Amino acid sequence: MAVRETILDNVVITLKTITLVNSYNNNIGLVTRERFNWNSLKPKDFPAALVTWMGDDKEEIGISGQNILSKINLIIRGVVYAQKNLENEINQFADDIEISLCVDTYRGGNAEYTTPRGITVYQAEKIDFAIFDSRFEILYQYIYGSP
Repeated sequence: MAVRETILDNVVITLKTITLVNSYNNNIGLVTRERFNWNSLKPKDFPAALVTWMGDDKEEIGISGQNILSKINLIIRGVVYAQKNLENEINQFADDIEISLCVDTYRGGNAEYTTPRGITVYQAEKIDFAIFDSRFEILYQYIYGSP
């Protein structure tokens, strides 16, 4: 399995640890790397997270260029459904995502770091439903020809 796939799988596993028992603000519902039908989400699926790889930036490192430094551009699309305070629900879930990914910034020893890069919020027409994108950069190295 490619290092990138191992790292992305680690992100999914890590997000699944977002529970009240683990001292987060939420019990995460759906976590996936697969596309899903927004209209099919049920209350038990919220908050939901869609992990999306947005490509890599790469550069050669080392004297002979045998190593490649790769930066994964990652978006975690968060979906919240709030009965009371939508902005508060967005903030709490965005915090949960960032905190969980910063517990092990090395992604199980496969990455050099994981860095939060920003959040963009999209509020749907319905007042009780919102989507946000948490952007992250994950840096890792591999030997040329074996990503």
